[in-house]
Amino acid sequence: MVATPRRSVRRAPSSWRLLLFAVLVAACAAPIGASPAGSAPPSTPSPTTPSDPVSFAAPGVVATAAPNAVPAMTSVEPAAVIDVPGTSGTIAVVTDGTTVWAAGDGAILRIDAATNEVERLPAPTQSDDTTMAFADDGLWVTRWDGQHLYRLDPNTGKVLLSVDVPKPVTIAFIGEDLWVGLENARKMVLVDRKTGVLGRSVDVGAYGRAGLGDLWFASDHSTTIKRVDPASGSVKATIEGKGEDNCAISGEFPDNVWLSCFGRDVRSRSASRIDPATNTVAVVATVPPSHGGQVAIIDGEAWFVDVFDDASGNPFGGLLRLDPSTGAVDRFVSIGPADPNAPVVAAGAIWVPDEAGHRLLRVNVADLSR
Repeated sequence: MVATPRRSVRRAPSSWRLLLFAVLVAACAAPIGASPAGSAPPSTPSPTTPSDPVSFAAPGVVATAAPNAVPAMTSVEPAAVIDVPGTSGTIAVVTDGTTVWAAGDGAILRIDAATNEVERLPAPTQSDDTTMAFADDGLWVTRWDGQHLYRLDPNTGKVLLSVDVPKPVTIAFIGEDLWVGLENARKMVLVDRKTGVLGRSVDVGAYGRAGLGDLWFASDHSTTIKRVDPASGSVKATIEGKGEDNCAISGEFPDNVWLSCFGRDVRSRSASRIDPATNTVAVVATVPPSHGGQVAIIDGEAWFVDVFDDASGNPFGGLLRLDPSTGAVDRFVSIGPADPNAPVVAAGAIWVPDEAGHRLLRVNVADLSR
């Protein structure tokens, strides 16, 4: 499991995010039950009513959901709120299914996903500068500004391997091979997992996503997807996705792979599901106006995660469930005031980093369908 860094989809500057959070706190000031201070209840449900369902597309035609095909919003309170103090940007998270690791400044929070118990591990991580990935040989961490790749003991945070790497961002595993994206060089390089020696490279971009034995790139963060053979570096397929700009690939291979985009302006956004079997766009979902977000797969279902506005204009963290066949939004859930980073799923819950709130929200999957 790889935590995608915020750098891969460049968002608004920190000053904008802090202003947004000030609005969030002003709009929703009461705490949630016994959660730590700083948490707040979900926003008031929107009066939006469901529209007519979207029909399946004819064979060979990309299904596109209508922009207004959004059901009424419901609200869910986080089951737990875990503070990640001192952070000032993206909070990278990763999981092995039973433990969640969250990167803070100079430390990683190791969280038992069953009990929510937290252990602080000293580690060379930094908010807004870290990508993490979990593997059998340890917890892999890149530091973009720190220009380092680390392999850490996931139980203690101890450094097991340290490699000087210029501007590393993405981590991808293809079989036993470790690939690391180098942003300034605009390429991904093979790294020996025992020695840290750098090997051959794929010069298509720095933000490759591993899937079905290949590397997949949203070329220059555009809607053009390139599928690359890591052995030869050759482009096996080019897919013209649908969307805006500043895009990234998220979801899970092979059946829930999505392209989604982010921008400074609030506007209707789209997410395209990619069919790797045919190297085509299978369906396009249109979501309510937002800055854009990414797709998380929760128990096999695709959910678009982002910041939205309620009926009164107050922003909140929201999840929209997408029908993979039609692109229709069939559920819209508010998780209250939050500025979501890339989430992970573990122990029957989705764990959503709240960048502006400096915390991690646990939302039980069962609550999303109520």
